[in-house]
Amino acid sequence: TIAAQQGARVVAETVTAEFAAEYRVPGRVTVTPDSAPKSFTLNQRPLTVQLSVRATPKLAPDAYLYGEAVFPGPGPLLPRPLSVFRDGMFTGHGSLALVMPGDKLALPFGVDDKVRVAYRLETGGRSTEGIFNKNRRVERRYRIEVTNRHEVAMPITVIDQIPVPQDERITVELLNDTTPPTRRDPDGRRGVVEWTDTYGPGESRVIQFGFSVSAPQDLRLSGF
Repeated sequence: TIAAQQGARVVAETVTAEFAAEYRVPGRVTVTPDSAPKSFTLNQRPLTVQLSVRATPKLAPDAYLYGEAVFPGPGPLLPRPLSVFRDGMFTGHGSLALVMPGDKLALPFGVDDKVRVAYRLETGGRSTEGIFNKNRRVERRYRIEVTNRHEVAMPITVIDQIPVPQDERITVELLNDTTPPTRRDPDGRRGVVEWTDTYGPGESRVIQFGFSVSAPQDLRLSGF
């Protein structure tokens, strides 16, 4: 839609073809004769949105609210800058890639202060394995506590990663007491692990996360 100067709303007709999409705006709009940039709303389309929360506590302590929806069309959304508002309040700028009818949108709505994620290293140790061909083994264990302070249930995804070996002599394994991940290597992102579940109002849970790295004694491991 486009808002005319008198406050009336003029509906733009979307015309799609095989290789193009056009907006035909009926009527006229008065534009002031100055050099200031002008912007007008050509269309508005309500979407059915599923809210969820994502957190990557290894990188940042905050959890972020996302809205996911399927874009119905009829024409594509072209790549463009994006302004995001939550409950009528501006939360920030972003960018939008090309979205075709039927594609899923995942829009960020900023930090969710009502979801708390506490992340800490529990244990880290070294040991030597084998008798003749000794290997060095390094373990890391983390404790991730997630609390939903919303008054409604919220789907929450916690994201972390394990090392990805670039040498066949290095072995990386999840430890047996790790909370089973919902997904591993999502969308081809090697080493990424995700835990997704719906948390009730006020619910708190602990995710145990641990991995081991084994390699020959004479092989240098950076970061351990």
